[in-house]
Amino acid sequence: MELEGQIRQLKQMLAQQKEAEEELVARIGKLQEEKRDLQDRFAGLQRAMAEAESEKRDLERAHVRLEKDKKALRQTLDRVCNKQCWLSELLFLFCFVFAVVVCNNIHFMIAHEGNIYFVSRESLLRLGKHRNSREAKQMFLEGAIIKNFVI
Repeated sequence: MELEGQIRQLKQMLAQQKEAEEELVARIGKLQEEKRDLQDRFAGLQRAMAEAESEKRDLERAHVRLEKDKKALRQTLDRVCNKQCWLSELLFLFCFVFAVVVCNNIHFMIAHEGNIYFVSRESLLRLGKHRNSREAKQMFLEGAIIKNFVI
């Protein structure tokens, strides 16, 4: 009987070991599945990070291109403004010459920047003595205006 008791006890221990082994195998399976999930998640995060870095580089390039475009537009705007000022002065001088050459009246009509100015013949002749067109224009606009009508 003693042997039977030992055999029974050994069988119980064997069954307990088998259960423990099965639990460990199941736990190992769950851990391996969790490891695969974590590896997939890690790979996804790495892809997302690589995409974010690529997008960052693209944005930096776009920013550089925009800055270049902005600089070019500023330069174009400056050129246009300079040409506009030049054309405005040219129109002013043309109107001045037209008034001096064509008109024989005491007062002359000059159109400049959307305004019509009436000036005396003496004022026009004084303007003609100035070599600097900006100075002449300033003198004209400050003191030579008799009447000003907005078109």
